[in-house]
Amino acid sequence: MPLSLQQIDALRKITSPSVANAIETFNVRPREQGNLSSDIRALFPELGAVVGYAATCLIRAERGPVEGHRASLFAWWDFVLSLPAPRIIVVHDLDDPRGQGAQWGEVQANIHRALGCVGVVTDGSVRDLDEVRALGFQFCAAHVSVSHANVHMVDFGIPVKVGGVWVKPGDLVHGDQHGVLTLPEEIAPGIPEAVARVEAMERRIISACQAPDFTAEKLKAVYRETAPGPARSGCARPAPIMIEIRLPRLSDATPCTDLAALVIGAERAGPFIKSHLERHQLIVAEADEEIVGLLAYRTDWFQCTLVSVVVVREDFRRKGIAREFFKSVEAVSLSPRLFSSTEETNAPSIRMHTALGFAPSGYIDNLPQGTRELLFYKRIAPRTMPG
Repeated sequence: MPLSLQQIDALRKITSPSVANAIETFNVRPREQGNLSSDIRALFPELGAVVGYAATCLIRAERGPVEGHRASLFAWWDFVLSLPAPRIIVVHDLDDPRGQGAQWGEVQANIHRALGCVGVVTDGSVRDLDEVRALGFQFCAAHVSVSHANVHMVDFGIPVKVGGVWVKPGDLVHGDQHGVLTLPEEIAPGIPEAVARVEAMERRIISACQAPDFTAEKLKAVYRETAPGPARSGCARPAPIMIEIRLPRLSDATPCTDLAALVIGAERAGPFIKSHLERHQLIVAEADEEIVGLLAYRTDWFQCTLVSVVVVREDFRRKGIAREFFKSVEAVSLSPRLFSSTEETNAPSIRMHTALGFAPSGYIDNLPQGTRELLFYKRIAPRTMPG
């Protein structure tokens, strides 16, 4: 479920360093993850922070388009409109070095503002700064260029790596003069409250430092109350476990089979995982060098994409893994129709599908387990091929 306009507005009033501090309090990812490199930051700080859902694309400017390797402009606009508003264009420049031609200037800013976009994040270049600033459209860019050169869009609607961070279509992005970061959507509604808690702690420390009767002992006392872990033990708090969503390797076959056996039985699990590995239709979650979750899907189910199995190890549930799995499938699906299912008695799974934007699409009766299977459907932006 996309954030409300009120929730988006609340996030716009917060600086990106404060958002980064707040994210840390949820322990959903390592502190070094999700932060784009420091060369990408807002060029118009007076406009404030920009917040929106990522519409991703690849561009090239050094040479003109190769036959069959130029994305459809009209299909790109349709894709942008398929995402929740407000939208932020996230662009990876394929040139080496990057920034040889600016895709983004006054004309593109006006077009995309009309399409419900509030800004651009790119490791490439931009131009027409005065005109775009006056429009109220934010540029978070690594370069500024005088020319558009041979710029053209190569592809869109796929995960792109910008500033060292993989950004998927629909990811929530926050940026200002300090830089840009991705914001896990599941914790986004709680960010303002977390910021308030962190800032209250910081104000106590700052007040102690500015007090006329300051002493180091008084500062230590404040630290013991506000940051008891490091202050008392002399070491940092344990870092949260990093969870990586990735494609499987051949060495993952055995742990994937063990996980799949939990939901489809040991007899079916081996052949099931083998076939999905061979078709490259498997996504895994890894933590501490262990496979802790998997999603298997197929793309030949009545010309639609069907999620066959989702399983997450019990001690890694409620960490956003399933949400990231489904985002990954949406990013690669060639069909705009995505189906999934669960037993009609599986209340947690039903709640998860509802939260991810799925709607009930009917039941499958007469199954061996004795309960009906509830089928879910979601209309998504199709993975458009270049051309």
